[in-house]
Amino acid sequence: MLKVLLSVCHGERGVICVVFCAPLLLTACATRERISRVVLLDYEQISHVQESVRAVLDHPETANFFSMGAGETTDGILVCGNVNAKSKSGSTGYQPFRGTLVGQRFAVEKIGDGLSGSDEIRASCLAQGVLF
Repeated sequence: MLKVLLSVCHGERGVICVVFCAPLLLTACATRERISRVVLLDYEQISHVQESVRAVLDHPETANFFSMGAGETTDGILVCGNVNAKSKSGSTGYQPFRGTLVGQRFAVEKIGDGLSGSDEIRASCLAQGVLF
C-alpha cells in the first residue's frame, strides 16, 4: 500500500500527500493479518450479518445494505460492507461496517460515523484484503 501511495505522491507535492495519507497508513499498519481467502457468504450468513448490524442502528427498520465483502481470517470470517439507515438526526447515507462472523454469530466491530471513522473502517478492510 505504501509503495502505491508513494508512486502516486511523487515530486513537489509528495510531502503534502504523505502528510495527508499518514492517518490512512497508520490505520493500515495497525490492522490484523490479511485474509487467507475470499469467502462468498450464503443467504443464511448474510441474514446473520444484517440482523446484527440492524441491532446496533438507531432506526433498524430503515436499513438498506449495499456491497458486502468477506474473507477468512484466523478469528473467523471478516465481513465488511455498507449500510444506509436513518440516524438519530434523521439524515441518511451509506456508512461502512466491519465485524467477524463465527458460526452463526456476527459481532459488529465498527460502524462508520460519516466522518474520519468511516475512512478508517474502509482502510482497515482494504488493508486486510476485503473489497466491498
